Amino acid sequence: MLVTISDARFSRLVASAEGLGDHAVDRHRFLEKRVLLTGEPEALSTTNGAVAMDACLRLLPRITRHVVVALPADSPMRQDVNETAESIVFGNEIEIVSGSAPNAARFDAVLNIGTTVRRGQPWTAVTSSGWLSWVSSETNLPPAVDQTNSIAAVFAASLGVAEVFKRLVGLKPGRGKLLDGFGFDLFRYQSASGDLGPQLPDRLPMDLVLVGAGAIGNGVVYLLKRLPAVGKIRIVDRDDFRTENLGTSVLIGPADLGKQKAVLTADYLRGAFESLAYPEEFAAFRARLGREEAHPAVILGALDSVETRHEIQYLWPDLVIDGALGGFLCQVTRHAWEERTACLRCVFQRPGGESAELVASRASGLRLGRQICSVVAEAVARQISSDPQPAGFAPSVPFVATVSACMMVSELAKASAGWPTVLETRFQWDALRGPHLGQLFPQTRRPDCFCSQRGSNIDGVKARRRTGPGTTVPNI
Repeated sequence: MLVTISDARFSRLVASAEGLGDHAVDRHRFLEKRVLLTGEPEALSTTNGAVAMDACLRLLPRITRHVVVALPADSPMRQDVNETAESIVFGNEIEIVSGSAPNAARFDAVLNIGTTVRRGQPWTAVTSSGWLSWVSSETNLPPAVDQTNSIAAVFAASLGVAEVFKRLVGLKPGRGKLLDGFGFDLFRYQSASGDLGPQLPDRLPMDLVLVGAGAIGNGVVYLLKRLPAVGKIRIVDRDDFRTENLGTSVLIGPADLGKQKAVLTADYLRGAFESLAYPEEFAAFRARLGREEAHPAVILGALDSVETRHEIQYLWPDLVIDGALGGFLCQVTRHAWEERTACLRCVFQRPGGESAELVASRASGLRLGRQICSVVAEAVARQISSDPQPAGFAPSVPFVATVSACMMVSELAKASAGWPTVLETRFQWDALRGPHLGQLFPQTRRPDCFCSQRGSNIDGVKARRRTGPGTTVPNI
């Protein structure tokens, strides 16, 4: 059966696959292929393994209609897996079996939480240890040391689902080879060595604002739930979940359609967090600051609007962490005011100028100019399919959103723990090629940017703001 954009549930994924053109020989029928998700008892008994299994379960049904989950006999995860499957399924029913795994020959791809790869079969294994994420589609992985870090576990799961996607669409090696015995260090943004990185502390205190609760925002919230994070979060998003969000947002299922994004994600986090929802335009939320609400020290941006990014930056928080994606490219941007690195106004230029940053963003495929998440240009979307597409249509892939979220939350965790980071400004990579081929982009403040020309005024505003509530942001 050929797949088309007409099924809104998978429309963004199908458009992304179509965009691969002749690089993906099975791009017209990948949704009908079969995937087996399984795990080794030793791996699933760890927190990392359990988180990776849950993340894979949430991602795989968003890239194919046919998923079978095989758990070890008497697995304590059976109830959790059943509940998750029932809450998210929107294609065909997710089949769950226990005991002996089904014959792998029945499947087009197998994703294993553990170290074993069966040669000659479409088999991929994923594990994680500390800040290291491992994936292999050809040879076995080394045993993993049990150092809990859910960020790296979700990152490993996302890499594994990307490997499955390559198999399903028949991706040619020239566009993205299967990874063999590959490990990535999410703490240092480099290929893994033997250093697991620092162990997460028992408590990560946070007081932050998340702007955008769509595909990337879902990933951020999903990760925060699995960290020892405590404190306060305010979530701002004006939109409701719609049918096309089913294929990109890892938290939701059919029962969540029509719900407000800010409210649903805030409800998901209630517990250790004081979690507040603001289902409104960011401009309305900004007007509250200094009056009804304290100014945030940390803002996470999970959106795709250059104008809103500039509005976020105009608040001049101590730290801004921004996630962006377009097609199969993902990016994290970090701006700490005291470090004098490029701000979001420096990095993200409005359409019309021909700055180096804008040209680079165009070349990378990142879309910076509309208030919709996980997008590439509408003109490109129209070129990759003959089907009519509504204005604002957004090709997008769920595992690209989760790797972007992992990078954002990794930076947030480092900041909360007081650890250094190698990220001066941006890290960007192609999810079909692998993060080892990504690029770090150090960038200082642009001399013609507001942050350089009015830096002393901004310092003054930030100093007055620290004296207590009631200080609004003036026109600097």
